[in-house]
Amino acid sequence: MATIRIATFNVENLLQRFNFYSYGRLTKERALELMGVEAQDQDYMLLRKAQNVMLTDDARQQTAQAIRDTGADIVCLQEVENRDIVDDFNEFYLKRTMRVHYGWRRVIDGNDIRGIDVGVMSKGRISVISHADITFDEFGLFTDELADYGLNGGDSIFRRDCLEVNLKVEEKPLTLFVCHFKSMSGGRDETRCVREAEAKAVRKIIENKFGGDVSDSDWSILGDFNDYLSGNHSLGALFENDFSVNLVERLSNKDQWTHYYSTEDSKHQLDYILVSPGLAAKNPKAKPDIIRAGQPYRVPDIDVQRYPRIGLDRPKASDHCPVAVTLKI
Repeated sequence: MATIRIATFNVENLLQRFNFYSYGRLTKERALELMGVEAQDQDYMLLRKAQNVMLTDDARQQTAQAIRDTGADIVCLQEVENRDIVDDFNEFYLKRTMRVHYGWRRVIDGNDIRGIDVGVMSKGRISVISHADITFDEFGLFTDELADYGLNGGDSIFRRDCLEVNLKVEEKPLTLFVCHFKSMSGGRDETRCVREAEAKAVRKIIENKFGGDVSDSDWSILGDFNDYLSGNHSLGALFENDFSVNLVERLSNKDQWTHYYSTEDSKHQLDYILVSPGLAAKNPKAKPDIIRAGQPYRVPDIDVQRYPRIGLDRPKASDHCPVAVTLKI
């Protein structure tokens, strides 16, 4: 059988612009004032650019280290701004620094008003299809609950996209669906209806593509689903009637987490690699690796050596852990 190693990673704001608000809600001016620089200084803009480099270079090196350590042939990304930033990140951080090169890179603008998208980097040829324009009415998924949330039937279902990635592994087809569902910001219960619709839409896209062969075809859903599988979660459509298999559940309970909530001092799986029942059956012993060396020191009980210059809160590779697995196709 042919094999491929796939990974998913929310890289946390891989942007060309710097997001000061992720650093303790500092304004640009206040961030520089911490260094004794005032906004009226003649070289203020140059100093801002230098500050951006200082604040982001370590984090991007650590992000690159985490991607290197996945050992993946194809990496599905969340929270990237555009194709240019992914190209530059590949060239200057992965290729030159980590000696890892992904020759095929794709990002399509999605629906997030902040401009954070999903994307993919691959060592082999791929083709991609965006599903960002599918509406609630088109898939018959609009509900009163969504209306109460402030959405309309003509709105796009996906808060970002469901990016379909088609490739061949030694001439055997494999399809990946890269997702980044609605965050829990505003409350898990209050935002559940949006993620439920996104999960149902992903399932419908897959069922439409593969028809009666959906269980036996080789496909995977990867990404940050922004929910965890306990309590009243929003992801039921992806698992009902054995639709897919969550490979992370093959790990011990204590090893399944991919994200740490410091305010709650809790760890949960938010990042997933789901596979079709047929692909799971071909890989009965396949267990994912979750890379935690890029997590900040504020995350407790991590028995791995962190990357150089990881901080208590920042810099860090991401607030999410990459997840990777090797599959036989």
